[in-house]
Amino acid sequence: MFTWRTTTVVYEDSPYGARILAALFSVLQGYNIRVMDSIALPVGVTEDYLDKVLYNLKETPTRVFIVHMAPDLAARVFYQATVAGMMSDGYIWIATSSIGSTVESLSIDKVDHMQGVVTFRPYVQATGHIMNFTARLKSRFLLENPGIHNVHNPSTQLLWAYDTAWALAKAVHIARMSSSTPGRMLLGAVLNTTFDGLSGRFRLVNGQLELSTHEVINIVGKGARTVGFWTPESGILKSLETNSVKGLKQVLWPGHLAIAPKGWDVSSNRRPLRIVVPEKQGFNQFVEVTYSPTTNSSTIRGYCIDIFDMVMKNLPYPVAYQYVPVSDSSRNYDNLLSLVHEKVSADLVVDIRENISEL
Repeated sequence: MFTWRTTTVVYEDSPYGARILAALFSVLQGYNIRVMDSIALPVGVTEDYLDKVLYNLKETPTRVFIVHMAPDLAARVFYQATVAGMMSDGYIWIATSSIGSTVESLSIDKVDHMQGVVTFRPYVQATGHIMNFTARLKSRFLLENPGIHNVHNPSTQLLWAYDTAWALAKAVHIARMSSSTPGRMLLGAVLNTTFDGLSGRFRLVNGQLELSTHEVINIVGKGARTVGFWTPESGILKSLETNSVKGLKQVLWPGHLAIAPKGWDVSSNRRPLRIVVPEKQGFNQFVEVTYSPTTNSSTIRGYCIDIFDMVMKNLPYPVAYQYVPVSDSSRNYDNLLSLVHEKVSADLVVDIRENISEL
């Protein structure tokens, strides 16, 4: 579906933020996607520090970012990313369900700085039960808060909280418990409680709410629109209908692009990587350096050159490089080390260090 091969993970520096990293990295590795860097942001990160992090990321070729953090911190990150020009053409931002599940309850100004973000949330079918609950909730809220006119629909977390309260009440009722009932008995009753709630089938597996289907959403305009679904059995689908096509519906990426960005960018100001090629006499099938008699320009070819070119071609993003023939290394490769103190080798060493930190 997408051909992105590198990404940078930006997460909240907390137990919540770090909890999914191992599983996330494992999944990405399974899809042959390399995590170029992982950036931990403190909950109380300063604006100056956040600016520094974002501008450093902007200088790297990777343009695919995965964000996992609480909504308040994420809103700050996306605001500063907008200021840094990183919510524009060419960038891809993917946020975890902490954003997808709360986007409809965020303020308009926060949503404005998340345009083009792709995120997801547990799928909750819009049943008549939910519509009735939403209408009653809004009516009561407006009655108790007459000065507020814009009331958001209940978030997934609110529906979970509502169902959890019902699960607790049902457990107490079924077990005929009293205030003196031991806590472990109450916990056991809750863990065994199953019913159809607002958010779907309420069932706890290993102490966690069992979630099967997720909704993939694209933040556009004042809210989000559904662009697909994910199920454990079928992966990503355009709809939940029978025989649905795999993939996503049209996504509008940052900058209102309808075509998925390539996921990388190489600055035109970056110097090319200089590759020293020793000129060897004799067996030239591996490396051969020839010169034009008219222009004195060099032509470098051979088996080693073909292999190197193929490796560079298959990097996650293109790297500019040029071959520099060195004629005084024919006797011993150790002579190349002496070039460390000379201009050609100095450029080579600097460029290698710069590019290795980016690859």
